[in-house]
Amino acid sequence: MNDDCHAFKLGVLLTEAGEANLDGLLDLVFETLALMRSTPVSVELCDEMAALAKMEFTYQDQVAPNRYVSRLASNLYDYEPSAVLSGPVLIDAEAIREGVKA
Repeated sequence: MNDDCHAFKLGVLLTEAGEANLDGLLDLVFETLALMRSTPVSVELCDEMAALAKMEFTYQDQVAPNRYVSRLASNLYDYEPSAVLSGPVLIDAEAIREGVKA
């Protein structure tokens, strides 16, 4: 089950030159991640992200019942039953701060 909070997502599309220099690219990615870990996480930023996510959850658009149930069923693969409704939307500010330290 996935009950972690994700503050960012990293995706990389490689050109032929990038594929040829994969080791250098991976070095840069891990150097950047190390820099992110060494930089203090802004408590205010985490709290603001959590507040915005809560507002989005509270005022989300209504969807057709069958689509809503289908989405909830899909969420069971990624979230604990207690987080099926809110898991993909709500952010735990403390989880962000702890996740960066990991």
